[in-house]
Amino acid sequence: MANETQLPYLLKLLDDDSPVVQEAILKELRALGPRLEEALIHLPEPPTPIQKKVLQDILQAESRQWLQEAWSSWFFLKGEKAKLEMAMSLLAQFQYERNGVHPPLESLLDDLAHEYLTLYEKKDASKLAEFLFQTKKLKGAPSDTIEPLHSNLMYVLEKKLGLPISLTIIYILVGHRLSMEIEGCNFPRHFLARVSLEGKIFLVDCFNGGKFIDPKEIIKINQNLSPVTYDILQNIPSATAIISRVLRNLIHAYREKEEHANGKLMMVLLEDLEENNNSFK
Repeated sequence: MANETQLPYLLKLLDDDSPVVQEAILKELRALGPRLEEALIHLPEPPTPIQKKVLQDILQAESRQWLQEAWSSWFFLKGEKAKLEMAMSLLAQFQYERNGVHPPLESLLDDLAHEYLTLYEKKDASKLAEFLFQTKKLKGAPSDTIEPLHSNLMYVLEKKLGLPISLTIIYILVGHRLSMEIEGCNFPRHFLARVSLEGKIFLVDCFNGGKFIDPKEIIKINQNLSPVTYDILQNIPSATAIISRVLRNLIHAYREKEEHANGKLMMVLLEDLEENNNSFK
């Protein structure tokens, strides 16, 4: 079993291209678990750029294998919110290489729900939007920035920047903990939330401060809406549909970042998801 004192020797072995040696190193590095990142900080001599690159490649390859093997674990969960949260948690763990440094997504969402209850007496979707997007200052990432981590809910909660769909999923999942009926709206190019207040349906733009929108206004402004888009405004997307959109965002982001192995993995996950979905039709 590896310990932190062996890390300098393991790093020296990273220069060896032998698959057998690489596999042995990976096993030892995995054994360090969450201690690895901290151990790297406290090394007497920092890793060379080459060692850092090799180390990163090894850990990323292992993480890709882990995600592909774990991916289908959420397909058969009961409840759309449980499916949505598990899938987003798996993607977040993958992007953070399961380093154990960051709190689990579940705990972060639990903490937000608890904090909301300490500030507001009433469980109200408009108050929750105010809490998340005004008090907690979650907001949309700059539109000219392409960053795969903007699809990572743990990162979004840490940096307070995310895509429309990422921010909306946080709104949905925190609301679910508070017994609020908050759903998604798979609107083209700008994912929205869908809530019911006093018997009236509203769309919520989580990217722009949690703004509430009457669907009739969208229809009025866009009088040439296609039948498909009109149906989207009326229907609630499944967890599968939402995750499919997240994966397509990641495919695009990884392609733009030239992280081809990660982009290819997202395509494989999307194919697996669509194949599973089609098998139940």
